[in-house]
Amino acid sequence: MIRRYGTCLLILIGFLFIPHKGISSPVSSQDESARIVQQLKEREKSLNTLTATFIQVKSTRLLKEPLHSEGTIYFQAPGMMLCKILNPTPVTLLFKNRLFLVYYPNTGKSKERYLGNNILKEYFGMGKPVEEFEKHYAFTLDSIGNDGTYHLKLIPRQKRMAQRIEIIEMDIAPDQWLPRRIDILEKNGDFTSIRLEFTSINEPLAAEIFLVDIPDDGRGMGNGK
Repeated sequence: MIRRYGTCLLILIGFLFIPHKGISSPVSSQDESARIVQQLKEREKSLNTLTATFIQVKSTRLLKEPLHSEGTIYFQAPGMMLCKILNPTPVTLLFKNRLFLVYYPNTGKSKERYLGNNILKEYFGMGKPVEEFEKHYAFTLDSIGNDGTYHLKLIPRQKRMAQRIEIIEMDIAPDQWLPRRIDILEKNGDFTSIRLEFTSINEPLAAEIFLVDIPDDGRGMGNGK
């Protein structure tokens, strides 16, 4: 479960705070690419909170039919995120205080993994100079839709990520400058597609949203930690 949802969660967190510098573009002018980068930088600086509903479809060689999931995501800078999956099975995922927690409300059980600062630096180059980040991913503006949506392609360069991920594709809506679609193709052929609909941006979030109440006999951060 951590692997199923963890990579998608980290990719979303990473995109919200990656140090955008340059995007190569086979379909638009350098001026257009520069404008996109500037808008992404401004969004990065101004984004404090967001709430979004999502639908995730994952196709894997291990399942005959794609796995459909849907739920709600809550994000608060500088990198705290709660993901509540409502169906097919309720699952709560929390990225907070350098820990990644997976909690199963139906059973009261949980799992956690300490991520620390290094995983964000290793996967996204966060906290490093822009030149260092560019060693992790290559960005390409692939196309611009009729509605003005920007289609970006990210090719992993960092060895650990590149061993698992073939390509990441995103649709960026120009009205919000946030990803409304994220597609992830893994090396083994598994494919994950996430559709996001942002219901609030920079609206105050109650502190209790990021508290996960785990029974005393469960494992994990527990009791709102």
